[in-house]
Amino acid sequence: MNPTQKNMVALCRPDSQTLSARDVLTGLSNRAVLQTWLDDPFRKSNNGALLLIDLDDFKYINNLRGHAAGDLVLRDIASRLRRAAGPWGLTARIDGDEFAVLLIKPITDDVALRLADRLIDDIARPLSVFGQQINVGASIGVAIFSAQCEDGEEIFANAELALYHAKSEGRYCARLYVPHLRATAQAKILQYTELQEALERHQFELFYQPQIRLDDGRLIAAEALLRWNHPSAGLLTPAFFLSSLESGALSSRVGAWVIDTACQQAAQWRRQGLDNFRIAVNLFSAQLRAPDLLGRLQRACATAGLPPDALEIEI
Repeated sequence: MNPTQKNMVALCRPDSQTLSARDVLTGLSNRAVLQTWLDDPFRKSNNGALLLIDLDDFKYINNLRGHAAGDLVLRDIASRLRRAAGPWGLTARIDGDEFAVLLIKPITDDVALRLADRLIDDIARPLSVFGQQINVGASIGVAIFSAQCEDGEEIFANAELALYHAKSEGRYCARLYVPHLRATAQAKILQYTELQEALERHQFELFYQPQIRLDDGRLIAAEALLRWNHPSAGLLTPAFFLSSLESGALSSRVGAWVIDTACQQAAQWRRQGLDNFRIAVNLFSAQLRAPDLLGRLQRACATAGLPPDALEIEI
């Protein structure tokens, strides 16, 4: 055992840390201690790993059981992680319901993922709080140390990307960081910036898919379809930009524009003789979660002069 490994083992003992180095609630190391070890040059000379653990749906425990129950759950999970990590791991509480296990012992991708799966199983074991059974799930992102990493922040960022990937694939699972995750994230950020510019520069357009009554061929309704008139890529359907658009708050603004524009167009067509014409609009998930959705739809109809029963909402 080399000096760095001996120091790690010593630091993992709760009685070896000062109060400033410990998380008050769980007694684990805090994020500052974790960052110090991530920045240690020794990490580049071995194949250790960082595991970021995020408890899934923990907020519902606080909301339904109260914060006292939530604190007991966090303490229990912290104990389980500390035992599973053993003497070769530094266990830390990052913030809220997010934890980390830093392993300095050389480890392969497969072994790291097996450990992550074991942690998920350990966390999923039922626990009793105030006489009631509580079940908790977890998602884990795994990053293996690499000499190519600039610093500890990059290792942490890699583990975060792997964690986001795990959550995007349904949660309750572990995923390993691979370079394409960073490339994908950077592409989404770039596209999201372009989408902000698209809204400001009026590059979004609505196309309308007609609904025709077969017995007399009369146009009775239409569905509003969003398109992005990209300055270099041409006309793009949502398949090319929907995932980036829905990942941020911009979807609410674009969705509001779609509703307003579609209502105004429908009202204009009704004034031009299309009696009882209806317009259908698809909503983003962010709009469905908004508490004032009904009021927003009513205002859009009133502003456009469109009867509320002429607006159809599709999910």
